[in-house]
Amino acid sequence: MYCNTNHLGCHCLINNFVIEKVCQHEQEQAQLKERARRLERRLGTLDSEYAQQVENLRAAYQKTLSAGLERDVEGEENIRLRYQAEIEQLRVRISIILFCIFFIYIIK
Repeated sequence: MYCNTNHLGCHCLINNFVIEKVCQHEQEQAQLKERARRLERRLGTLDSEYAQQVENLRAAYQKTLSAGLERDVEGEENIRLRYQAEIEQLRVRISIILFCIFFIYIIK
């Protein structure tokens, strides 16, 4: 910015520009913090839901085994493998959720 006739006017323009940028930065920072809080709450909810699903799968697995619907060894193994695969998928999802929570704390 070139200004040799009104140094005070240039100083005011620069000062106003800096103040405006600081205000914009503070607004963006507040918005990002609020978004991070919302994401944390959502991730916490998802984490609880997935934990409940894992627990429900385990209960269903135990119920199926104890009900004697498939008492042969091969049938029990198939049931165990099916539920184990579903539990593993939920573990992967929980790991992703925990990574996201960790990432949110890093950007704070």
